[in-house]
Amino acid sequence: MAQDLISELNPRDLNEFKKDFTELMRVYSGISNEYSKLGKDVDKYLEEFKKIINLFNKKYKNINLKLKKTVEELQLKIFFKENSVKDVFVNVASKLNGLKAIGTSDFDQAKTEEADKFSKELDNVKNKLFISYFDKELDTVFLEQYKKEIELHYGDEIKNENSPEFKLCAYYAVKEDINKINIYEKLSAMGFVEKPVFTQVRNFLKKFNPRIEE
Repeated sequence: MAQDLISELNPRDLNEFKKDFTELMRVYSGISNEYSKLGKDVDKYLEEFKKIINLFNKKYKNINLKLKKTVEELQLKIFFKENSVKDVFVNVASKLNGLKAIGTSDFDQAKTEEADKFSKELDNVKNKLFISYFDKELDTVFLEQYKKEIELHYGDEIKNENSPEFKLCAYYAVKEDINKINIYEKLSAMGFVEKPVFTQVRNFLKKFNPRIEE
């Protein structure tokens, strides 16, 4: 199988992004799980996490992470600094392995083997694009224009570095030289594991409030 666009990136920067992004998503998952359980105390974590997100955005200039709080959940939104949804597709998404189909209002409206139909569907792209891939298994990508940025609506697949969602993030993060900012150690210091242990959470919070009892 031919290598896709990701193979053109600086290997050292790409590996650093993989390390940072994987750790960031792990910590985000832990904070999300605790969001509705610790009440006001989780704000201590959020304050630290927001600082790290700001550093992440400075380190990787063409990807922009934003944290949004709702009553029900904590959302980590991912945006690419690109002019249009179509530009993301033409410049990057179309050059990833396994491209299967696209659609302007749903998945699989025009398959790659349907040349004329595929071309017409691409011409009709405006603010949204649904992309399907098949490389050992089915993967999907949903892009949407948001002001002057393109939002990536993602799922759990983004944690897999072979998924198109992850590759899109990696490309925009690493396509230009990255700034030398230590993200990984700051994230690791927050202490979350896949299933956050209350004692770890408590120990972190004690740094901000020594009066928390053992």
